[in-house]
Amino acid sequence: MTTPPPGILTKFNLSNAVFAIESGIAKVWKVQYEGKDAALKIYNGFDSKNEWPGFDLINELNGAGVVQLHRYEDGVALMEWLDGPSLGDLSRAGQDEAAAQELAKVANQIHAASRSVTLDLPTVTKTFHDLLSLDPPDGIAPDLKENLHRCMKLARELIEKQDDLIGIHGDLHHDNIKLGQRGYTAFDAKGERGPRAYEFANTFRNPEGADHLTSDPVRAKRMAAIWGQATGIASRQLLEWGAVRAALSLAWTGDFGDTPDRRTIAMMLQILDNG
Repeated sequence: MTTPPPGILTKFNLSNAVFAIESGIAKVWKVQYEGKDAALKIYNGFDSKNEWPGFDLINELNGAGVVQLHRYEDGVALMEWLDGPSLGDLSRAGQDEAAAQELAKVANQIHAASRSVTLDLPTVTKTFHDLLSLDPPDGIAPDLKENLHRCMKLARELIEKQDDLIGIHGDLHHDNIKLGQRGYTAFDAKGERGPRAYEFANTFRNPEGADHLTSDPVRAKRMAAIWGQATGIASRQLLEWGAVRAALSLAWTGDFGDTPDRRTIAMMLQILDNG
């Protein structure tokens, strides 16, 4: 069984490390810190890549909608332990609308607190560079090529119209929100500066393992209505950001085959076309 480096446990004054989960870029252990459960996240090669702005934002938010951050340095983060379940678990168990309501509450907490944050965070404009500079290759399906061009145009329009820019989580979705002692709490923030509407862009593609939900246009419209009512953001704007975020994901992967992102793009554009 994998164990954290002993030097980290000593340096952070941790004990009782129990391996919890591994992602493509990091490992997480449940540990004891000052008599309480905590999460120790160690990035592969102690390289946090582009995730440190998220920790900077979480630190500034001081628990408002986000996990409490005890300490972070050199590719290592020590945070509040969240027992779960996640909002993804809630959705997959048939409580999708309840999960949507909780997600909106978490987003509202983050956005209310982030208005006072003055960090120099990466912008949503920068995030969309790979989509805006995309040259769809020859040979891809004509409908996908057309939809990608539509999304690129829509992304430019949305970016040009951005206003009321604040610090946002940047990767808020169902499986990045878990239940803890303080209620549902977000983690794994990217830390960006952008419009509130973009915060919900990735939620339409989630949760994972629930294709019957994420491929349903009725569900997408219902989510936009719930989040729009809870935040005061126009439902159409939420759907527009959802469409371009799926296109951005496709640009990142470079997979132009019959993928979930391709189907999400087509679904979202159809919803927008039908008003």
